[in-house]
Amino acid sequence: MAEEVEKGVKTEEAVPEPRPEAKKESDLSKEFVDGIMAEMSLKGASKKRLIRTLAEQFNFDKQKVMFRLKRALITERYAAVISSEHLI
Repeated sequence: MAEEVEKGVKTEEAVPEPRPEAKKESDLSKEFVDGIMAEMSLKGASKKRLIRTLAEQFNFDKQKVMFRLKRALITERYAAVISSEHLI
């Protein structure tokens, strides 16, 4: 056993376990994001990333996140319509 430690082989004790606080935070943020996605009937990873970014930016204030999300989605739809009109 002492030889393994001298050779630099890591033992199971050296592996740090994730902090329960960090895991709890990620569960809460995932729950927050999933709740908003379900409420607004959204799907997709890009929208999930957008909601997560907005949530972190506004400290998980649901009202602010929802307002900014709605504005972003309106802008996205408007940009899609404008770009499709230029193609015709």
